[in-house]
Amino acid sequence: MAGGGRESLREGETKDILVSSEILIDFLNGSSGALAALQKAADEGVIRVSAVSAAQVASVAEGERRTAASEMLDSFATVGVDKEVASLAGILFHDRGAGKFELCDCLVAASCRQLGAVLLTRDRSRYPAEGLEVAPAEY
Repeated sequence: MAGGGRESLREGETKDILVSSEILIDFLNGSSGALAALQKAADEGVIRVSAVSAAQVASVAEGERRTAASEMLDSFATVGVDKEVASLAGILFHDRGAGKFELCDCLVAASCRQLGAVLLTRDRSRYPAEGLEVAPAEY
């Protein structure tokens, strides 16, 4: 895994893994690759979901999928956006993101940095990389 964050874990420690919205949406769409990525992540640490990613998932789910999305999101710890995360995201967006990154992705990256979490994503290019440890989900 690349980037900053925690370089190593002591025996018995678990890492926080923040799952990106595209993996969650792929899972809801029945992707076996997304399921495998989530299972692997669960074996390696504690899966968390940003409130921003939860909003993105909710925005694409309708009908019966909305219920499934809600149940899925309820199974993970949710990471909120506080003033520090919002400020860092704003700085990342201003300094590195305007025209390249979406503000919502900067919020997720800032949450990862604040938690010292690993970001599980299949599209690393969506997130500002400085100080961010990324686990690529390849499927």
